[in-house]
Amino acid sequence: MTGTTVDLGWTNGNGSKRIVLVRQTSAVNSTPVDETDYTAGATFGSGTQLGTGNYVVYSGSGSSVTITGLITGQTYHFAVFEYNGADATSNFLTSSFGTANALLPVTFVDFTATPKESQVELNWITASETNNRFFTVERSTDGYEFTPIATVMSKAPNGNSNVTLTYQTFDTPSEGTLYYRIKQTDFDGVFAYSKTIAVVNKPAAISAFIISPSPTNGFFTVYEKQKSNESLEIAIYNLTGQCVYQNKIAGTFAGSYSVDASKHLAAGTYICHLQNSVTSESYRKWYSKFTAPLFSATCLILRK
Repeated sequence: MTGTTVDLGWTNGNGSKRIVLVRQTSAVNSTPVDETDYTAGATFGSGTQLGTGNYVVYSGSGSSVTITGLITGQTYHFAVFEYNGADATSNFLTSSFGTANALLPVTFVDFTATPKESQVELNWITASETNNRFFTVERSTDGYEFTPIATVMSKAPNGNSNVTLTYQTFDTPSEGTLYYRIKQTDFDGVFAYSKTIAVVNKPAAISAFIISPSPTNGFFTVYEKQKSNESLEIAIYNLTGQCVYQNKIAGTFAGSYSVDASKHLAAGTYICHLQNSVTSESYRKWYSKFTAPLFSATCLILRK
């Protein structure tokens, strides 16, 4: 099962062909009639309807079919009938036939993978969950062989929800093209997969600056890895985007600059922007959280 799709397989008997019926919610309650031509449609509801709600999704000599157009959270019942002949000469075995059922447990609204420096941020949203226990995020480098990288428990109470739920986890993979999918597992051990998505993970940019010490009490030093002899602008913002500290060092920048921002900042988290005129490149770098006694801050370095 993958999203709104079911891959159905069976072991063939001694008939030359098979016809597959699918019914939502209740067991298949109709059987094919000899010497009748039926049109099959792999999208549920598009094939010939027998009785009430019994749709033909397959007719042929194979042993599997991929059924689409299903609704997550609904139970579907399947019946496979052997037959010989074709159209006006068809002869169906209806005294015994194979049956099965499947519940589509989770509706995935969205699943994304976004490179974030040396990590990949994975986010997904569900619109409904039924009997869902947990998600397993899997990664592949070729799109075929997958390895589990994280397990995220369902937020749905007792595994059941009809409201939107959001999930997030991070991966620290190697560089190159990567493939991700989510394996969803029920409380009874039944599992299904999300769609597979691809992302290109590039090496993280190397920051031109270092802020030290880490952690700090509001007094810190900015070091430039390669002295540029250019002016340096420092600006510190709170998480609402308001600039709470700003300073510009004109003329020669000797490679380090001591900052006393303790009088300007209350306790909280901040973003520190550093900029000079040497290059137009822009770096984002997470350094540390500034700690007691005065404030804590996360430094995000931008250079251009």
